[in-house]
Amino acid sequence: MFKRIILWSEFPEQLDRKKVQKLIDFKAEIYIAVKDKKQFLNYKKKIRSKNITINAWPILTKQEGYWFSGFTQIKSIDKLKQFKGMNIKIDLEPPLPDFNYNNFKVILWLIKLYLKKAKNKDYLKATINWLANNNTRILANEFPLPKFYLEKLGITIEKRKNITLQLMAYTSPVGRILAPIIRTYNRIMLKKMFKLNPDMSASVGLIGPGILKTEKSYKNTNEFYKDLKMLQDAGIKNVAIYSIDSILERENPEEWIKTLKQFI
Repeated sequence: MFKRIILWSEFPEQLDRKKVQKLIDFKAEIYIAVKDKKQFLNYKKKIRSKNITINAWPILTKQEGYWFSGFTQIKSIDKLKQFKGMNIKIDLEPPLPDFNYNNFKVILWLIKLYLKKAKNKDYLKATINWLANNNTRILANEFPLPKFYLEKLGITIEKRKNITLQLMAYTSPVGRILAPIIRTYNRIMLKKMFKLNPDMSASVGLIGPGILKTEKSYKNTNEFYKDLKMLQDAGIKNVAIYSIDSILERENPEEWIKTLKQFI
């Protein structure tokens, strides 16, 4: 059974708050994507529920790379400091690509990035550790890729006090044919990481497309169930779902929540 339920909201401006408050009748955290602390506080005031805790998911503009990596400019990394002392998610991912998502392009893009120098990776790491040292509780989101690759691009951080590591165990973006292969790979990575970090979290999805707009998502709740079962079998107790926005946009949001509640 999962102990901690986390829901991403990448597009909080589209979030129907009344529906959220009605649908979520269990303890959950919603991390909302925001560009600054002021924006976060404005959103937080609009959702009031005894079951829901609202936390921050700092993002950058698309021109800045959107996510945080060793390629992020120092002035952009510094924007994280305004969230000192809060509960936040930091997406450790390469800069947002300027092409429509497909598997082949992504592979080429990841190879190309590996050949470049992520000159600010040490500064990003130092900033995240500074936040952790200043009572900021961080979910550090990273890919299930080899450590040497993550280190080269500056998209990984070491476990320490106030930092919870989170693995992106997504299967839907690669498509239905490859999803079983990726699910098997993710299961191996999850078990390996769980042995080292029993308090880790893992995210599953996608229930709907994200910022890239063309990512593939689940066709039905059965695919969602398989990924939740994958986490359960690996021993994971903390699960994150992409996303509450997408659930609300489905024709049957109650069925998606019902599927999740089978594991609570």
